[in-house]
Amino acid sequence: MEGGDCDPGDEGPGYSELALVASNAIIGEGVSIGPFSVVGRSYAEPVTIGKDTIVKDHVLIEPGAFIGIGCVIEDHCRIGRGSVIAEGSKISSGISYSMGTGQRGAPAIPQGPSAPDSAISPFALVATNVVLGEGVEIGPYAVVGWDGEQEVRIGAGTKILPFALIEPGAVVGDRCLVDAYCRICSGARICDEAQILYGAAVFEQATIGKACIIGGNVADRTVIEDFVTHFGEIAHIYRDPGDIKSWDEDKTPSPIIRARSVVAQNALIIGGREIGPSSYIAAGEVVSVNVPPDMLFQRGKLIELSKTRGLVRTRQDGLDK
Repeated sequence: MEGGDCDPGDEGPGYSELALVASNAIIGEGVSIGPFSVVGRSYAEPVTIGKDTIVKDHVLIEPGAFIGIGCVIEDHCRIGRGSVIAEGSKISSGISYSMGTGQRGAPAIPQGPSAPDSAISPFALVATNVVLGEGVEIGPYAVVGWDGEQEVRIGAGTKILPFALIEPGAVVGDRCLVDAYCRICSGARICDEAQILYGAAVFEQATIGKACIIGGNVADRTVIEDFVTHFGEIAHIYRDPGDIKSWDEDKTPSPIIRARSVVAQNALIIGGREIGPSSYIAAGEVVSVNVPPDMLFQRGKLIELSKTRGLVRTRQDGLDK
């Protein structure tokens, strides 16, 4: 790994003698840099670190990074080239963080609220065992995992908007959107490019395929294949309510919604049904039967989509043109 070109220990009293700080780094007053940390490179864009920031052990801060005042960068972090960390942010141990868009020519020392915003809000709660891909954005008051539980993985370029909840053990793929107030439960898997829209919930062990659009709830263990649009509701067959201790012990079958199908607004799928592929459930329908491929389910009846003369269409993604 390439480091700076300073002699260890030749900087201010807050620097460990084992830290390497590039000669062109712009460092505010009261900054602390721990042992084996590497800050910038002298032949590249300068790193800017605001006053009173703490950089702990074994941290790599790449050229062009901009870190606001009063931040804490925990052990074994990597702050990627051109990343921007807002005032007061805390980057938890082991996180590799990169905004992906350079902020070159930054002011000499960030001096407060006028500093550029971070892609990870200082008001977000991100557990220490979360694994973030490049360019992840996390909005204020989002909660991503919690310490002492299974790790969470968030893919590159994914956006998590304010007040979203990502539970331990969840996996979210690349370039996804988790909208405000959404909940991704433990063990759920969200594949690349999926969009989980405002207030939607994806419950335990559910799987959401590539480029799905999810605006309704997805019950636990449901499988939704690629390119599905789902604005409906999913319910298990709940014939034995048990008691307060055992109400959720009966693992009844969950539905499978096949590729390119559409479940319209407020449609309700009950039990372990199979929908599609390339089928359409009309708005407000109650579905307690399997729906074969290329069918419209409307007013309780199955109609071949080919007979709708193009008035009803399913998703076209993934089809050979």
